[in-house]
Amino acid sequence: MKKITLTVILIIILAISVSPILGGFLTERTIKRIASDINSEYSNVGDDISIEIIRYDRKLFSSQIEWKIKSDFLKQLYDIDEVLFTEHAKHWFTGIVSYTSLEKNDWFEDFINDKLDGKNSLKIRTKYNYIGDIKNIITIDSFVLKNGKETYNFMPAKIYVSFDKKLKNVSFKADFKGLSAADKLILNDISFKSKSKKLAEYIWTGDTILSVGNVYVKDFNNYFEISGAKIDYSVGFDKAKDTLSFTIGSDFESAQFEAEEEVEEIKNASLKLEINGVNAKGYNNLMKTYYQRIYNAAKHLEKGEAFIEKQAVFFEAQMFEAYEKLLKKGLEVKASILKAEVKEGEIKGDISLTLKKNITFMALFSIIIEPLTALDLVDLKSNIVLPYELAIEEHDLLYPAYPGMKTGLFVKKGDNLAHSAETKDGKLILNGEEVMLE
Repeated sequence: MKKITLTVILIIILAISVSPILGGFLTERTIKRIASDINSEYSNVGDDISIEIIRYDRKLFSSQIEWKIKSDFLKQLYDIDEVLFTEHAKHWFTGIVSYTSLEKNDWFEDFINDKLDGKNSLKIRTKYNYIGDIKNIITIDSFVLKNGKETYNFMPAKIYVSFDKKLKNVSFKADFKGLSAADKLILNDISFKSKSKKLAEYIWTGDTILSVGNVYVKDFNNYFEISGAKIDYSVGFDKAKDTLSFTIGSDFESAQFEAEEEVEEIKNASLKLEINGVNAKGYNNLMKTYYQRIYNAAKHLEKGEAFIEKQAVFFEAQMFEAYEKLLKKGLEVKASILKAEVKEGEIKGDISLTLKKNITFMALFSIIIEPLTALDLVDLKSNIVLPYELAIEEHDLLYPAYPGMKTGLFVKKGDNLAHSAETKDGKLILNGEEVMLE
């Protein structure tokens, strides 16, 4: 029995001892495969970004890795040919931990010396576990950026990025204490969180949240300030219907701005926008068209304005066709939880439009020209309340705009203007009255 126990202990000790060595070998394979997968992904979507591993010097308990990212698009925008990364990795029992620097980039060193007085506050730490998942922690210490006569004070920031070995699931989290520039700009307590899952070539589902504690911007005698702001964005997928849903919500506790010597304030504002029933294949085609045309245009910026304008016309035609493929039955555009408090009173409302059948852009334009034709194409429901004092100069809102209307778009109710509309049994009901069609 003792011999068996001793043998098991020796096996465990041996496994622990060789795990860094074996892990180094497995991680090298993982990193090279991920680089190859990323290159394939970018190539498939028409992007010219490429990753190249220049050197991989693997030893028993450590590795030295050099790799680079190259893109013509990057060069066109920032005049940077490539970004070089140098990793110093240690092999541990549970995974590999590496520290990455940008020290071999002349443009980075010039930026540090010219703008940051030689102080590099960037630290990149990466952990590769032995099943292939990767986690990055990017730390940025506080620093001062000098740009001409302006000085920007950046507070600390920390960024977390993780993804699986198949590049299908990505998590991102960032916390930034803020920045300031004299009395012209103050930005405090920024938080960003995102979790995404790849569904198709150009489609990622998941949730994203951005929150900001306070923003203050001053331009000469005018200023803008917003507190307690948040934006959340999500993409969902209905497998049975093969449709996507997009939701974006925003809210803030207060916003104050001064223009032409008058101060305006908005409190407790929120808005939620939804687009439901989006054909997944049509959306994927739309994004493919968009990105391919954008990257193609970026490659030919040097050919001049005339060439770009010609390409833009062709681009618009392609996008027009791609958008039309999304105009399918069941597509819903909805604005809900619309509310805000202003000095004149409270604003609130909701609006929804749903396609009753597949339509073309020509049919959509007919609605703009003659809105009542929408009854055959769209289901409508809307409710809006505005303070009367806020819209006191908009007299046309209270009077019929088309023959057959018995009221204006709004009716006066106490201190407010109220609007309600819905389509029902082929009829348009506006503020409780049927709109008579000719």
